[in-house]
Amino acid sequence: MVIAIIGSRRYNNIIQVRETMDCILRDKNIWSFVISGKCPKKNSVDNWAIDYAQDLGYHTMEFPPKFNTKEYFFDRNKYMAEVADFILAFIPRNQIRSGAWNTISELRKLNSDHKFYMVIDEEGKMWDRLWVKKTKPIKEDVKQIGGSIQTSLEAM
Repeated sequence: MVIAIIGSRRYNNIIQVRETMDCILRDKNIWSFVISGKCPKKNSVDNWAIDYAQDLGYHTMEFPPKFNTKEYFFDRNKYMAEVADFILAFIPRNQIRSGAWNTISELRKLNSDHKFYMVIDEEGKMWDRLWVKKTKPIKEDVKQIGGSIQTSLEAM
């Protein structure tokens, strides 16, 4: 399975990104590739995710947009949503517009029972699109998400 690890340019908690990746990526039998969007900003979730995934021994692939225009960023986001089985998005609390949300929107349009996503704020809590439904801290939810992914795999 392919996991896309993406984030807002304003997200700045590298420790939370690494801790979450440690939880989600601990089973190397689930994930075959880690992909991300190749944000031009050096200190960004996209770049931290690729670097850390490589440190953990994963195959990685980056998807920079062809050109630096909104249209090409949206095309890239749509393509990542199509390729990914699971999107792990890091977005600062209350940010309602970003490329990460656009990628999630594209994933949801696919309406697949075999694609999942998770949004994490800088405190490690999961949120929905409107920032109104907070769930438990990520470490408590990883087993549930992992179980959902495993169930989906078995059904394929």
